[in-house]
Amino acid sequence: MKAKRTAKIIAAVVIILIAILSIGTAAIARQSSGTSSLQSFYDPLSRDDTNYSITEDDIYLLACTIFYEEGEPVTPEDELRCYLCGSVIINRMKSPEFPDTVGGVISQEGQYDCIDRVRNEGYYGDIDWEIAEELLTYGTTIPENVVFQAQFTQGSGIYEHIGNQYFCYR
Repeated sequence: MKAKRTAKIIAAVVIILIAILSIGTAAIARQSSGTSSLQSFYDPLSRDDTNYSITEDDIYLLACTIFYEEGEPVTPEDELRCYLCGSVIINRMKSPEFPDTVGGVISQEGQYDCIDRVRNEGYYGDIDWEIAEELLTYGTTIPENVVFQAQFTQGSGIYEHIGNQYFCYR
């Protein structure tokens, strides 16, 4: 009996250690450059106005929108979808065809169905906040003309298709 219990405890400890090592390895990989996980990959956010300053409200709105559009990321694919969702909003802010603020982009009529939930509930996860802050600080790696995200194709072609989401070119 005691040997079975000890074996179960050892197995549980091994599983926990594997999980910790997996999380640690992912964190090290993301931080390997010694900078923020995405800093070395992103172009700074810019439009014609170089005086744009990021506010906590911008981060909050973007994080909430990412959460309500994509949910809390659990897998690497989920996290990529969250980055792409936020990147589309950033690209719209940089485009003269859309408003130049997070609030303006997400509140455009017919664009983000979650806007009422963002305004009324205002929930986001820690990873959503991190993604929003990094995107607003460093910009995005996707082409600037990827400005559409939906559960169907639109624009001139598909940049990325993940799950039920299409990220499309203008």
